[in-house]
Amino acid sequence: MIALHNTQLETRSAASRKAPRTALNGLLHRIAAWRSRRALAALTTDQLHDIGLSRDAADKEAHRGIWDAPANWRC
Repeated sequence: MIALHNTQLETRSAASRKAPRTALNGLLHRIAAWRSRRALAALTTDQLHDIGLSRDAADKEAHRGIWDAPANWRC
């Protein structure tokens, strides 16, 4: 009986870790994207070249709004 109870408890814990996205998760992802875009804007031309981006592409990405996030980040 105790082993069954522990198994049920472990199953519930695993399920709770897979909670659906909330509005807060979406907001946190958008803030992370905004910070990444700011960091991208701060890279030098040589650093951008190293990662395969042009200055124009980096500037375009860096100036996207915080609300402009990929569809899979939206709630």
